[in-house]
Amino acid sequence: MIKTIYSLFFLFTLLSNVSSQVACNTWLLTNANGSYASLGDLDVTGNQLTVEALVNRTSDNIANTQGHVISKHSNASNANYNLSIYGAEITTSVTGYVQAFENCQARLNKTYHIAMVYDGASLKFYRDGFLHSSTPCTGNLVNNNLIARIAQIADLGNAIFANTQFMGFVNEVRIWNVARTITEINQYKFSTLPTPNSQIGLLAYYSFDNLLNKQGNSSFNATLFGGATNNSNNSSCTYVSDSCCSKSLYTANSGDFASIGDLDLIGSQLTVEAVARRTEPQINPLSFGHLVSKHTNTTNCNYNLSSYGAEITTSISGYVQAFASCPTEVNKTYHVAMVYDGASLKFYRNGILLANTPCTGTLINNNLNARIAQISDLGTNYPLNTQFIGYIDEVKIWNIARSREEINMFINTVLPNPTSQQGLVAYYNFNDLLNKQGNSTYNLSLVNNATINTINPNCRVANDSCGLLLSFSYNNFSVNPVSSSSYQIGFSTLNENGFAYFNVESSIDGTYFKAVNKVLPNNKEGIKNYASVFLDKKKSKELYFRICFVKNDGKKIYSNVIKVNTDNSKDNFLVNVFPNPTSQSNISFSLKTEKQEKILVELISITGKTLYQNNTVVSKGFNSLKVEPTCKLSEGSYLLSLVIDNKRIVKKIHIRNGIH
Repeated sequence: MIKTIYSLFFLFTLLSNVSSQVACNTWLLTNANGSYASLGDLDVTGNQLTVEALVNRTSDNIANTQGHVISKHSNASNANYNLSIYGAEITTSVTGYVQAFENCQARLNKTYHIAMVYDGASLKFYRDGFLHSSTPCTGNLVNNNLIARIAQIADLGNAIFANTQFMGFVNEVRIWNVARTITEINQYKFSTLPTPNSQIGLLAYYSFDNLLNKQGNSSFNATLFGGATNNSNNSSCTYVSDSCCSKSLYTANSGDFASIGDLDLIGSQLTVEAVARRTEPQINPLSFGHLVSKHTNTTNCNYNLSSYGAEITTSISGYVQAFASCPTEVNKTYHVAMVYDGASLKFYRNGILLANTPCTGTLINNNLNARIAQISDLGTNYPLNTQFIGYIDEVKIWNIARSREEINMFINTVLPNPTSQQGLVAYYNFNDLLNKQGNSTYNLSLVNNATINTINPNCRVANDSCGLLLSFSYNNFSVNPVSSSSYQIGFSTLNENGFAYFNVESSIDGTYFKAVNKVLPNNKEGIKNYASVFLDKKKSKELYFRICFVKNDGKKIYSNVIKVNTDNSKDNFLVNVFPNPTSQSNISFSLKTEKQEKILVELISITGKTLYQNNTVVSKGFNSLKVEPTCKLSEGSYLLSLVIDNKRIVKKIHIRNGIH
C-alpha cells in the first residue's frame, strides 16, 4: 500500500513537471496605441537577469516603429531592463547605458522567441535561440520606481507613446534575477514553464490564459489597459525557429538559378512578385539581372520581372515595358511586382507605383522554362547581364491582376493559405523547393551552385531608393510665405487610396495643433500635388505646420513638422531641427530657401564618420525633410550637415532613447 502511494506521488510529481506546447488561443493581444499590461514595480536587482517572451508582431505602430515588448525603463539613464523584438537595453552602475540589437530584422506575422541575458560581464540578445549580439558591460542594474509594462514603455503615470507601442501578440513572459544559459532558454522556448513556483531565480511568469503571476507573487499580477485582451487567438502561432532570414534563394555566379518549368500565364491578366537583395553593383544601367523570367527577347516575353521594371508581349500592343526611373541600391532588400490588367502594365517597388504603360491584348505564350535569377532559355546560355546576383524570396506568380492593396498586404510577411489563394499559380519561399500553391508540376530544381535556406542578413523590405516611399505616403511638404501673414502649404501624396481627407494643421508652440484647412484627395494612384493657403491673422512670431492624413477608418497619420520663424524670414537659408532631442526614427528638419535649390544632406558622427548622405531638390519656401540612416544609431550627439549653393550649414542633433 505504501509502495502504491509512493508510486502515485512520484507519478503526480513527474506529471507536474511536464511542460506542454503553448496554445494558440491564450495570448495577450495589444493592437492599439495605449493597449498594454501593467506588472507593477518589478525591479531586477544585482548583476544578473534574464527576460523572455514569445511575440508575433502584426504591424508597425502608427509611428512606424516596432515598439517595446517588456519595459522597466524610460530613457538611457533609467533602464532596469527593456526587451524588444529588435534588441535589449539595460543601464548599469559601472558601464551606464548598454544595448544589444539584432543583426537582421524580424518579419511581420511570424512568431518569435526573444530573450535578453545579463550575466555581469555582457548583455546578450537572442532571437529564436540564436545569439544576435553581445555587448560587454559590468556593474549592478539600476533600479527605479517605474511600473513595468508589456507592450508599452514603463511610466510612473498614465503616459503612452505611439513609437513605443508594440502591436501584436505576446505570451510566455518570464522575468528572472539569474542569467539563464542558452540551453536553459531553448528547453522551454515554445512550451509552458513547468512548476514555476519552484524555478530558481524566477520573479514573474505570465502565460495569459489569465492575468496571474504564475510564479506565485501576487504583487506582480498583471492588469490590462487600453483595450488589451488576454485569451486571444494568435492565428500565426506556429513556431518555426530560424536564425533570422534563413530561407532565401542565393545566387552568387552566372548560371546559378532555379528552374520552374513551362509555367505560362494565359489571357490578359497577371501578377508576378518577388523580394530581392542585390549584392553586386550593376555592370551597365540595365544589368541588375532578371528575378522571374519567361522570355528570351522582346517578341517572346510571356513575363519578365526585374528589380528595375517589368516586360510582357501581347497580341495587340506587342512588346511592352514598364521601367522605374531610378535604380535599386546594393545590399538593400526590395519588394517588386508587375501587374497586367488588360489595360496597362504596372511596375511597383515597395508598394509604390513607379511605372505604368498602357497596353492591351492577350499575353503571348512560349515553350521556355521559367527561371528565377536568370533569363529563360531552352539550352544552357547564361548571359552575364541577365544574371541576378544576391538573395531572392517570396516569389508569387498569379493569373489575375492583383490590386496595390492586395500586394501591399503581404510585402513583409509570408502568404497565408497558399493552396486556397484565388488566381495563385506558383509560390516559393525557399525553405524547400516545393511550389506551395500545391501544383507539383512547378516544383523547383536548382541549377549549378544556387542554394536555398540561406541567410539574407538584411531581409526586411526597406524604403525605396527613389525617395518616393516616405513615412505616411507623402512627399514635398513645404510652406512658402507669400506675404507677412499668408502662407501657402504644399504637399504631394503617393498612392492615396484609403484616405478620406487631409487636414492642414497649425500650432504656435509645436505641441498643440488645430486643423485650419481641409483637403479632399483624388483617390487615384500616382503622385498628386496639393496646395492650401493659411492666413495668420495674429501674425505670430513662430508657427508650426503639419499634415494630418485621415484614413477611411478614422485613423490619423501625421507628417513631419515644419517650423517657421517669421522674424528670420529674410535669411537666405534658415534651418530648424525639430524635435530636438529626438529618436532615430524621427530625425527631421525644416529648411527655408528663397528659390528652388539642390542640396546635399549628411548625418555625421562626432568622430567624423558619414552615416547618411542624400542629394535632393527643395522648393522655394520652408521644406520638411527626414533623415533615415540605415545603421542603428547609439544615443548621443550627431551633426546634420547641409550643403546649399556652395554654403555649408551644420546643426547638432541629439539622439535619445525614450524620446517619443
